[in-house]
Amino acid sequence: MRGLRVSHIRKGVAFEIYKLENRLGADLSPDAVSAWLDAVQPLWLSEFSRFFGPLFPEILQRTWLLCDPGAPLLIRPFVDFYDMEEPVKVLEDLEALEIAAGEHWRIVRGEYLLRVANHIDEDELIFLGIPSRSWDKFWRCCERVETMAEMKKVARDFCDMAFCSYEGIWGAFFSDVKLLARTFFHCSEHFIVLEIEEGVGFDGDWLTSGRASCPAFPILLRRRERNG
Repeated sequence: MRGLRVSHIRKGVAFEIYKLENRLGADLSPDAVSAWLDAVQPLWLSEFSRFFGPLFPEILQRTWLLCDPGAPLLIRPFVDFYDMEEPVKVLEDLEALEIAAGEHWRIVRGEYLLRVANHIDEDELIFLGIPSRSWDKFWRCCERVETMAEMKKVARDFCDMAFCSYEGIWGAFFSDVKLLARTFFHCSEHFIVLEIEEGVGFDGDWLTSGRASCPAFPILLRRRERNG
């Protein structure tokens, strides 16, 4: 799979405002600039939602192995709710979307990941998406697997989309070059995006092994369209 590294560091705000003013054909007032910044980066969005929101339909169509090597915050979002005596419906609904779980890993339906997207600790996470065509084979391979490392090893043979995070920096990996290109063009509008070098997977040195954005994306897309 080919990948992108998306940094939460924003591009120069002045340049972005200049581009927006060019599009509108008018100068923006200070109030308008402030409103625009609030809209671009609202406080209630996680970096995951901000970067990969356009991919939510694709995320919904997959089953996900969620790995949280650091702490079980991803596994149990809304932690404070678990201290309440009466069950909280949002937690019951989430648990209904879980398929299996172990120490620091959880297999869930795509809807689960969308529901917790704005409530995750984005320090050190790995999400591996299994398409429906591969689910049965993947599940059979998981029957005797228990540890997170073993689950990741199995999932890497079946997943076609993956996300990794480290302190707010996200890596996104795709088998489909069109999804790669869509994500690049969406994220690079406001944030710094690098292409991860070929051969560096989500278990590799994706944080440092990157290069300036790929100028061949349009060529790759045309080639894929010609080949069907």
